[in-house]
Amino acid sequence: TIRGMIASRIDRLDAERRRILQEASVIGREFLFTILSQVTGGDATLEDGLSALESADLIRRRDVDADLEYLFKHALTQEVAYSGLLRSKRHELHGRVAQAMEQLLGDRFREYAESIAYHFQNSDTPERAVPYLVIAGKKAIERYALPEAETHYRAAYEILVAQPESAQRDHDLLEVIVEWSLLHYYTADIAAMNRLMKEHADLLERVPDPELRGMWLMWHCFVAYTTLNFEDAVAFADRAIAIGEESSSARVVAYALTQKVWALLQIGRNTEGVAASERALSLLGRLSDERDSRYIRLKAGCGASITQLLVGDLIKSRALAKELLDFAGASGSRRALAA
Repeated sequence: TIRGMIASRIDRLDAERRRILQEASVIGREFLFTILSQVTGGDATLEDGLSALESADLIRRRDVDADLEYLFKHALTQEVAYSGLLRSKRHELHGRVAQAMEQLLGDRFREYAESIAYHFQNSDTPERAVPYLVIAGKKAIERYALPEAETHYRAAYEILVAQPESAQRDHDLLEVIVEWSLLHYYTADIAAMNRLMKEHADLLERVPDPELRGMWLMWHCFVAYTTLNFEDAVAFADRAIAIGEESSSARVVAYALTQKVWALLQIGRNTEGVAASERALSLLGRLSDERDSRYIRLKAGCGASITQLLVGDLIKSRALAKELLDFAGASGSRRALAA
């Protein structure tokens, strides 16, 4: 077979060149010299070994600049070299690759979050993949690649629930659930949100972080009014607002007020809805994340327009609706246009 022929070629390499090829295979089909150098320990024979592998037609150079990159000539060569490693060795090398990427990429870590997460997931310390999986999930949502975001958040969740309980594990688990909730909101998977809230209700008491607690209570508000438990929804929003005010978190207060608007308008408390929406929109200037600003502008702005209509102020309602249309045009937001 072709795989057998490739395996025979690899077996005929001397031990040093075979080691370099196998360690490179862990990085992926494409690999940077700087990353491989960190993984191999900066071996003085690395350059000679790579030149020999290039001469053997197993790899080739992609660039000749300071950031030298190599490529396995055939994807199957990389797969066969990788399969020749023991599982324990793979785990060790994946961990070394992830740490090398952390060290060398510096502030560019967000750009490569998916790759760093993959290597930590396949290492002896999979819990270190969690923050990168969360970043990867956020990036996927920004592109509206919702199935991809689901894969990242679920992987992070499964890693954490398999870990022993600890203060750090509980904090990380609640962070994943809060971020995952935005995805469930977009996919209208209320059942999944409700299930997570029931299974991990104790996290509200065990995690002291006010930002996370406030944001999760905000999502409780959303689930409650979506399932027609309107008074519970208002109560959850008020708890979140209180936490946000006590901790001086404009983000928590803005999100909680925004969800409260939608609970109030469904039970006819429209004057309160107007006040809540106006206050939420007034906090836009204090939100540092553009993602948060877009959400509040859209969700609270739409709620404001509707509540103004319901209290009989057609002029304000129309003006707010026009602001949303202008926002849609400026931002390219189809959600704002539909609203």
